[in-house]
Amino acid sequence: MKANIPQNRPTILVYNLTEQSREGLAKLCWEDGILLREIRDPQLGCKMIDLAVGTAGSAPWEGTAPAREAMIFCFMDRKVLYFFLDQMKEAGVSVELKAMLTPTSQNWTLGDLLLELEEEHLAMTQKQ
Repeated sequence: MKANIPQNRPTILVYNLTEQSREGLAKLCWEDGILLREIRDPQLGCKMIDLAVGTAGSAPWEGTAPAREAMIFCFMDRKVLYFFLDQMKEAGVSVELKAMLTPTSQNWTLGDLLLELEEEHLAMTQKQ
């Protein structure tokens, strides 16, 4: 049986952002009514769904997270997602690692998701 993702306010989780990226995203999120939630290293072992709904505390994680900036789109339909990505491009805001919360990834830890995104990013950039 497929797990469902609860419906909540559109949210973007961000990790390891530069000040410039953080400021740019905060402005866009404020304009669009999207919740921006910054995630820190002590939360790398938390499940993605707990981070997305704001119930995560902290949880240990064995591993080293990628140093790249990352963002995870939560509770957004594709239309809103594509509109937001267009706004990011127009505003000159770029974040290398991006993902969307899915029924599969909602039960992953943040650390595991970041490693998967890093692997995908490296595979895609090596093809180019």
